[in-house]
Amino acid sequence: ALSNLGDLCIEGNQFDAARDAIDAVLARFPGPPDATYKKAYLLALMCEFESARRLTLEVLRVHPTYAPAHSNLGAIASWQNDYAGAIRHFTEALHHQPGFLDAESGLAHALLATGDDARGWRHYEARPAGILGAKRHAGWPGRVWEGEARPDQALVVYGEAGLGDVLQFCRLVPLARKRVGRLVLYLQPYFVPLARLLRSLEGVDAIATTPDAIAGCELHVSVIRLPHLCGATLGRAPTPVPYLAIDDAALAAWRRKVGADGNFRVGLVWSGSPRAGNVDANTIDRRRSIRLSMLAPLFDVPGVDWYSLQKGEASAELAHVPFASRIIDWTADLHDFTDTGALAAQMDLVVSVDT
Repeated sequence: ALSNLGDLCIEGNQFDAARDAIDAVLARFPGPPDATYKKAYLLALMCEFESARRLTLEVLRVHPTYAPAHSNLGAIASWQNDYAGAIRHFTEALHHQPGFLDAESGLAHALLATGDDARGWRHYEARPAGILGAKRHAGWPGRVWEGEARPDQALVVYGEAGLGDVLQFCRLVPLARKRVGRLVLYLQPYFVPLARLLRSLEGVDAIATTPDAIAGCELHVSVIRLPHLCGATLGRAPTPVPYLAIDDAALAAWRRKVGADGNFRVGLVWSGSPRAGNVDANTIDRRRSIRLSMLAPLFDVPGVDWYSLQKGEASAELAHVPFASRIIDWTADLHDFTDTGALAAQMDLVVSVDT
């Protein structure tokens, strides 16, 4: 029961409570490898890497073929930017448990980070579609597109993972469009704030936000598969840059609002989105987000106008820092990514923890 409670607390991102439950198991029953592994996994999520590594190695001394432990070592290495070590540990995990999804995904990211695109995408493709956040519904039209030329058919490209992922990989949409008769970009509710901005993307015949709007299409594919299908690599994405544009009306409106006083303008973003219902996304956010108070030394720099570009829960931190009066906060007027982009375009510099 305590072990199960620990699992539930991990899934709910209640890491301190999870640690208490797992420690209670280990106090009553010292040494069971599964509980020791569970604590090692939790410590890795909490970025206590050295303790996590030590406990994981203890598990492997008892069960040297236990794939999750090898995968945990891979995750720790990857999060510390040791991609060679990550590749080694994830490969070992897959040797002991072929098809292990955590290891497949971790190995894919490590390979892609080192520029080994062919192997990286192959392992990325091993995961079930939608595992990163875009759950498939019964209404996906037609069949999965595999990159072939279908000039007589309509392709639905749908959002997956996070907002930044869609912004990153949509650059391949123009290449996909050349192979099909029509391309519809489908944005589930989470991705709708991108809609106005993505209308500027070359190759989009229509943007849909409801399943009914894509019912007649013959093909579908995730936006994250486009680099693999279109032959893009870490060093070569054969599309023009920039590939997105803010509409003139939004730019003009924010240019008037910001004005010109001669000071250097800096926009600040100190947090990503915690996505509390997703333990993997939340763990990523813990490694990238900081407290606004950590930026205090910046405000000693003279001649700067500071602007908040921070949306979401973290924007509330503005009420709790002594330098809040120095930060211009118009984020209540940022209704979508076109507004955010138009305000960001007025900055001389943006300091951000994320894309």
